[in-house]
Amino acid sequence: MTQAYIEMVHLLSRLHRSLIEAIKAELDTRLIRDINAIQALILFNIGDHKLTVGELMSRGCYQGANVSYNLHVLVRNKYVTELRSAYDRRIRHVQLTKKGHEMRHHLASMHKRHVERLPLADISESDLTRTIHTFERLELVWRAIPAPSPVSADPSS
Repeated sequence: MTQAYIEMVHLLSRLHRSLIEAIKAELDTRLIRDINAIQALILFNIGDHKLTVGELMSRGCYQGANVSYNLHVLVRNKYVTELRSAYDRRIRHVQLTKKGHEMRHHLASMHKRHVERLPLADISESDLTRTIHTFERLELVWRAIPAPSPVSADPSS
């Protein structure tokens, strides 16, 4: 089981990189140069919602990306608007602009093409459903693992 677990962890990382490369190719094909693939993924995950930065971070995997910086770029390039909460000025809400919705439409088209190719890889709806269920349970395992206790620097303790 240990080897299968390690292989799955490596595969998840490779799959994420492959998704980023697919998004980068989509941006290149459309000659979009003012955002990168991670920023496009963030934009896609905002969707039709008005989210706080914290909610956005919990929705996506941005592989160590600085979400605040990437949101700044998306705001600067007019893909996203940012609003401060009237109740707590520290909280920022983000939502897509018209330009952001157009970009999201391009990414949705890319995903639709990928879905159409799933049967070529012999991937069924039930395969995807089982995979989702497995990943959700794996996420529970990772979230439930307590942090290790600090190791004492004093060898006599």
